[in-house]
Amino acid sequence: MSYLRLLMWVAIAAAVAAGLIRPDISGPLLAKARVQAGVAWEQAVVWLQAYGEPDYAVYEDDDEAGPALIIGGVLAVRLDEEIQVLGGIKTATLDVVSLIPEVALVGEVVDIQPLIDQRAAYREAYFKAQAADIRLDALRAEHRRLVALYDDDANVAQKTVQQAETTWRVERAERNRLWDSLDTLRQRAARDWGPVLAGWAFERENPAFEALFHRRDSLILVHLPPDLPLVPGVTQAFTASDGERQGASAASHISAAPRSGRAAPGEVHFFLAANTALPAAARLQVWLPQRAEPLTGRALPASAVVHALGRSWTYVQVDEEHFVRRAVDLSHPLPDGRYLIQALAADEAAVVTGAVVLYAEEFRSQVRNEDDD
Repeated sequence: MSYLRLLMWVAIAAAVAAGLIRPDISGPLLAKARVQAGVAWEQAVVWLQAYGEPDYAVYEDDDEAGPALIIGGVLAVRLDEEIQVLGGIKTATLDVVSLIPEVALVGEVVDIQPLIDQRAAYREAYFKAQAADIRLDALRAEHRRLVALYDDDANVAQKTVQQAETTWRVERAERNRLWDSLDTLRQRAARDWGPVLAGWAFERENPAFEALFHRRDSLILVHLPPDLPLVPGVTQAFTASDGERQGASAASHISAAPRSGRAAPGEVHFFLAANTALPAAARLQVWLPQRAEPLTGRALPASAVVHALGRSWTYVQVDEEHFVRRAVDLSHPLPDGRYLIQALAADEAAVVTGAVVLYAEEFRSQVRNEDDD
């Protein structure tokens, strides 16, 4: 047996001692053992890459390597069943899971008192405009009555008719000014809050705004990073004041928020947190979906992952004695600690324990092949 083969068995023994392939160790102890064993193994690999096999390792490998097996352009690792048992290698077909990826952001509860004040000003101007309409109608009617009397020589002076006309024309100008002020107030509110919220505020009876007004619901402002626009079709986010995703509540998307006065780049959006009374300016965690439809894949356990060469890998079983290393994307963690991946087909089995042993054997084989060259 060569020195490298011996080193692999030392690594396997260390893994067993550390609990990497023992089912009776779990929790923080297992996590700590895995970290320590992983660091030790990476140091050993770095040492071998730097210095190679020692001069005193003169034993020949007594295993029959057989012809190399190439799968999809990748050299497969061969371990017979006995070594697989000793190394604690276990495989499994992964569960099918679905996930809507999310990004964690920070939201802020918006004080809607300025919008309430704008609504009050709008209502006051609206009532004044309505009153001006009534006065104008009355003044026009009076002017018409005086004109009729004047035409009938009913002892009405021309000056009186002219004064009546002037009065209703002045009132008409005031009435027009009041109605124009309503448009100005609407435009100002839309500029400050967006057309949706402004529309809610200025409707005679709007249940959504009434819930905000009475503090039954909360308005949440969310700033998105510059490279992360709101995905089309996403209609809600999830919020939690305690930062815990498990108990987060859904918040419906209202609209994009106006950017006037906001220096930070990126989109800004309003969300409505229903049945949630939060104080103004409070900050809370927001989870924003990155897809409108769920992402479907396979659930890869953390024990199946090998971190090496700056990437994350897992091993896929080809047949009873051959395995290939495959890169996996771990950017979609699942709540139970597994990862949603799309690197495996439905009929492929992943190595769920003992992947470090396969990595050791793969590296040993590569060094042996280089020595043979």
